[in-house]
Amino acid sequence: MPRGFAHAPILLLIAVILIWSIVFLVFKSKFLDSINLLTPSSDQILIDKYYGWKSYENEKHKFTLKYPTHWYVREFDNFDANFQETDPRMAEATPAAIKVRFNVGSDPLFLKEFEKIDKAQEGEKIREPLDVVSIITKIRGFKVENSGALEYTTDRTFSALQGPPKEFRHTYAIAKDGTILKFTASAGTEEELKVYEKLFQQMIQSFKFY
Repeated sequence: MPRGFAHAPILLLIAVILIWSIVFLVFKSKFLDSINLLTPSSDQILIDKYYGWKSYENEKHKFTLKYPTHWYVREFDNFDANFQETDPRMAEATPAAIKVRFNVGSDPLFLKEFEKIDKAQEGEKIREPLDVVSIITKIRGFKVENSGALEYTTDRTFSALQGPPKEFRHTYAIAKDGTILKFTASAGTEEELKVYEKLFQQMIQSFKFY
């Protein structure tokens, strides 16, 4: 048999291997590109701190904000809302399941409270002896776009017959057009509040009027 014909099967095998190698590399590259498009990189997740969060819109007061993906929103007829860990379609939320409450008011009590805290110095404590003893501590005053806003905490002490002995609140209040918008996280202990307080602050940072 001529020598050239003896090497033909070997050359054909090498050519087939080369072709399949090229095809494999091309498809592998395209497959990895498609995966990269669908899956966020670690850089993307670091840049977008709200990756995977849900969006809430309040049409009455014209604002939006983000909230954690594992939380739910229960809205009320007066446009108040609870941000909670239980699905409102399935069951009534217990107080512990409600992580953040949004409520709004334009009555003199809301306005007077905001004004009183606004006039206080940062770090100043305001004692409110009502049905409970509340000690409000102003953290800071700031602006949300062109609206005045406050951040403060409330340490509430109840009597033995009024429920749990203590309640700790962290509140952001925004004054707009004679109305006070309040977002409040609360818990029975300071340690419990700290568990989700970082999420709460991140949530407030996403607040935007439209």
